[in-house]
Amino acid sequence: MFDRLRAGVFSRREADDFLARLRTARLPLIEGGVVPARLVSVAWFIPLFLTWQSERVAEASGAVDEYARFLDEVFDVLTDVMGVP
Repeated sequence: MFDRLRAGVFSRREADDFLARLRTARLPLIEGGVVPARLVSVAWFIPLFLTWQSERVAEASGAVDEYARFLDEVFDVLTDVMGVP
């Protein structure tokens, strides 16, 4: 999905699949019940990466509003799964 977004191609089906996987993610915990720092940094990079693709998606797909909703959903799911950074 991410490679297609870099080309400006947004698919709601792929977005929904990604959100479903993100919602059911089981986080590996290290000693003390802490999520590894690298995983946290990569996970919280996802919304930033998606934001960078907004212009490409707008130009290629024209799905501006739908893509904006997807960005919000990703942020919400990450917050639910991992907590606020």
